[in-house]
Amino acid sequence: MFHALAALDVLPAGSSTPARHALFVLINLAAAAGVWRRPRGFVWLFAALTAQQLYSHGSDAWREHAAGASIDPASLVVLVGMPLVLFALAWDARSRRV
Repeated sequence: MFHALAALDVLPAGSSTPARHALFVLINLAAAAGVWRRPRGFVWLFAALTAQQLYSHGSDAWREHAAGASIDPASLVVLVGMPLVLFALAWDARSRRV
């Protein structure tokens, strides 16, 4: 929802452009569909997205922490949630092969 609202200029876009937020709306929808359907090889695509998000949100969180600010809740959800979802996807992919 955050990216959708930022893409529509309802919420401040921060350092990102509304177009970048719109792109992440599409990426989030594709990721949600992939988690739901779990097509063959999706775990590798989700792993790449997780790495990118950990780098992006992790860097932001580190800068905020170093500046004495609190880490924003969205970054915290990404930093904790995406690795957990990736683990679950990998576990599911492995169990389907056995």
